[in-house]
Amino acid sequence: MAYRTLRELEAEGLVASAWVADSGAPRRSYDLTPDGRLALHEWSAVMKDRARLINEFIPRYERLDRGEGG
Repeated sequence: MAYRTLRELEAEGLVASAWVADSGAPRRSYDLTPDGRLALHEWSAVMKDRARLINEFIPRYERLDRGEGG
């Protein structure tokens, strides 16, 4: 599943891949493109906001669960 996702990201221009033949069998190496870095930056902002919302929710839930109202 990971390789399918990497191929999809490559098709979207978010990662670039190349075959690398160091020692041993050749393998595919993946790197973020500039568009991929921008998408990662934007996703990071979304995740930070979700973390903030969760951190606000949990204490409220715990108060409610203890019967303290909410």
